[in-house]
Amino acid sequence: MGMLLRFLTPYWVPALGAVFLMTGEVVADVYQPLLMAKIIDIGIRNGDLSFIFSTGLRMILISLLGLIGGVGCTILSSFTSQSVGADLRERLFTHVLNLSVRSLDTMSPSTLVTRVINDVSQVQTFVLMMLRMMVRASLLLGGGTFMIILLNPTLTPLLLFFYAALFVGMGFLIRHGLPMFNLVQKKLDGVNRVLRENLAGIRLIKAFVRQEYEILRFEGVNRELKMSTVRVSRLMSGTLPLLFLSMNLCMVAILWFGAHQIQMGNLYVGRLIAIITYLTQILHSMMMVAFLIVTLARVKASISRIDEVLTLETEQEGNTQIREVWKGSATRLPEKSWSLEFQDVQFRYRRGEGNPILKNLSFRVEGGKTLGILGSTGAGKSTILALILRFYEPETGIIRFNGIPITEIPLSELRSRIAWVTQHPFLFTGTIRENILWGVEEAREEDLLWASRIAQVEEFVQKLPDGYDTRIGQRGVTLSGGQKQRISLARALLKKPSLLLLDDATSAVDLATEASIQEGLRTLKGTTAIVVTQRISSVIFADSILVLEQGNVAGWGTHRELIRSNPIYQDMFRSQMEEG
Repeated sequence: MGMLLRFLTPYWVPALGAVFLMTGEVVADVYQPLLMAKIIDIGIRNGDLSFIFSTGLRMILISLLGLIGGVGCTILSSFTSQSVGADLRERLFTHVLNLSVRSLDTMSPSTLVTRVINDVSQVQTFVLMMLRMMVRASLLLGGGTFMIILLNPTLTPLLLFFYAALFVGMGFLIRHGLPMFNLVQKKLDGVNRVLRENLAGIRLIKAFVRQEYEILRFEGVNRELKMSTVRVSRLMSGTLPLLFLSMNLCMVAILWFGAHQIQMGNLYVGRLIAIITYLTQILHSMMMVAFLIVTLARVKASISRIDEVLTLETEQEGNTQIREVWKGSATRLPEKSWSLEFQDVQFRYRRGEGNPILKNLSFRVEGGKTLGILGSTGAGKSTILALILRFYEPETGIIRFNGIPITEIPLSELRSRIAWVTQHPFLFTGTIRENILWGVEEAREEDLLWASRIAQVEEFVQKLPDGYDTRIGQRGVTLSGGQKQRISLARALLKKPSLLLLDDATSAVDLATEASIQEGLRTLKGTTAIVVTQRISSVIFADSILVLEQGNVAGWGTHRELIRSNPIYQDMFRSQMEEG
């Protein structure tokens, strides 16, 4: 709950204002039965109409003040809860964007979506309830109890016994309800995960006629969510009626005891009516408390899940000393012609588990040159690019740019001068122009056209009715795989990077288009390029080629050198030429 208090602190003024106004409303509610008792015991009993009239006016005035307090509390508590929810969502979203890739590997997107949306909504609702219902219930409980004891002190032992029974029941509710609500949230994650996968892959599902299978899979996780929720409902349905029964038994006991005292002449009818009214208020406040306990159990689960995200490891920009040193020597890395060196780099995705993906890997690329990395699936090609981008850190070994260890370069500086194109590019909803300009929004029109010509985007954009202003669907669903790859490549080229990373970036384009793209890439001056691929045709033009096999260097040289001396490269060339 400490996290919730941190987010509430900036809004302590409206929060306290809501509490103050709610206090005024409760004071009005608590004072009304006392005035009613006086009207009955004094005004009606003595036939004093002026007393009845004046006391009635006081009741109306107090009711109006209570109304003002209630409306004001609603406004301030709504503002506070909405502000806390908005701040928490922004903090979570910012934190998620800054998470290290290792942290992202531990939590699925559906889980993160649930926590940013569903769990934050639970917390937001709880803040609203806390400032209204919790304050009101607590004050009514305390105020009603005080007034009953004030009107008839002999009822104190009965009230104490009644409260003790209630607190035992609520303790049972909290102890057994919290784990169940945690389980419900996990099952909700499962439903969101399956739903997200099906919406993302709905075309594949239709193509393979797997609708029935996916429906059954969704029914399974949905049924698990239902059963978990039903178990919670059973606990609530068994516990809450017992609490209400004890409240009603207490009211019956006080009625019997009060009637007996009236017969003895020790209690007036008006006071007994006031006591019953206070008991009704206490009953309602207890119902609110019971509901709040149920909500609290759910919210505690949501807060722990949010806190779990906030405690995940983020990417480290670099300590202050590194940033200051870098600011003082901004020319340590040139704008172009970056050289890259891997020295005895070893890496595995789970530290200390399994065989290394890369095993003491060493190679060097001169500035402005192109390196092709070739290998079968799982050889470690894409892992090299992930290490260059510092998505992960190597277990051992050093990566250097122009002789500078990668750990001494601030992340923002490093990534701002690298462009990365993946095999499965991600495009945003919007126009083709907006997607190309996404990394460099201030780019000139001629730069956009230059990048589009090299990436062969112009070829198909000119055929579209709206050209570069053609809108594309979510994730570029209206485009082919090759068109998306070309747009993604144009987006990277527009950045005019010092280092260009291509990860099977032309795998979906035809050979003729790929040849045109390669010809355009050769015109880039001073850009160091690393081309990862399984197709030899994509790296024949490279200045050097690195052949990987199970994380080890299995060959190094130009195309001509490897075709003469490297058996693995020869086999790959032969098989691909035969396929061609």
